[in-house]
Amino acid sequence: MFGLATVAAGAALMVVGRLIDRLDLRLYAALVCIWMAGAALLTSAAANVALLGLGIFALRLGGQGLMTGTAAVSMARYFPERRGTAISIVSLGATVGLSAFPTIGVALLASIGWRLGYLSVGVVYAIGLVPLVLWLLKGHSERHRRYLDYHRSGGEGAMRRTPENSLAEALRDARFYLILPMLTAPSYILTGFVFMQVFIVDQKGWSIQMYAAGFVGLAAASLLFSMILGPIVDRVGALRVMPFILAPLAVGLPLLALFDHPLIAWIFLFCMGATLGGNFTVFGAIWAELWGTRHLGAIRSVGQALMVFSTALAPWTFGLMADGGMTVAALAWINLAHVGIASALAFLPWLVQSLVREIE
Repeated sequence: MFGLATVAAGAALMVVGRLIDRLDLRLYAALVCIWMAGAALLTSAAANVALLGLGIFALRLGGQGLMTGTAAVSMARYFPERRGTAISIVSLGATVGLSAFPTIGVALLASIGWRLGYLSVGVVYAIGLVPLVLWLLKGHSERHRRYLDYHRSGGEGAMRRTPENSLAEALRDARFYLILPMLTAPSYILTGFVFMQVFIVDQKGWSIQMYAAGFVGLAAASLLFSMILGPIVDRVGALRVMPFILAPLAVGLPLLALFDHPLIAWIFLFCMGATLGGNFTVFGAIWAELWGTRHLGAIRSVGQALMVFSTALAPWTFGLMADGGMTVAALAWINLAHVGIASALAFLPWLVQSLVREIE
């Protein structure tokens, strides 16, 4: 059910996510917050499996899809000269959520149960989140006017060369497909290993409590690498940085395969977090860098939907491999090959662009 709900959310995201290109950001952001409040309330009231599946669909579409997309598209659109830095600052919110929400969820589950827990979240979102977002977006009319003036003038420096392609034009661009494996690899690998954490600790002889504590390091690494890469993206461009964002995983996966020392668990989770933070920053900027911001919501939504599909695929494929007799080491080596292929493909758009500039 979780997988089907996630796939459905990814498909819906390709349709709904593009509305950010047409609606005022204040209205769009408020509607997304209302959607999330409604999703939490629906989940709390689910009386059967069908309603629970609908609740999961609504949560996945609103949280992983629309909320993340709203943050990334807004930063990429309204901070063109400091796009990487702006997106890296947004990662603070993602890191706080990654660190705090599991603990909050466990506390709610233990104290009032999952139904009242979701009910509480829905009420807080409805009463507190919508007014907060609208207050934070005060003065947006002036910000949007500056954005329009910036693009009417053609931008400045390297930004002047940025095209304004439609979704159809982006989908006809070979670069779109070359960078997709790099986009989906972190979410696929992270989701797969998170779902297999009991399988991992059993084979390695680790404590599940010790392994779970390593997620604090994952969150810290995500924030650290996002903040480091933001200014680098501003200086050299997301396309040049992109082939290297899986490098931490290329370090962590062999360590997981070869060693059983408990410290390896924390190092591996730190490496996953570093890649996650790099992926968030680079792919927050890459769509606007390659195809502009006029249709950014539509273009990014397709990429984001494919990433959501990969998270639905991961538990199933990892489970099949484990049921087929594969060890943790075998899973690590297979995903290391995945990392290598994705990184090599992501290098090609930068190489082609560099050759074209040399010819020009």
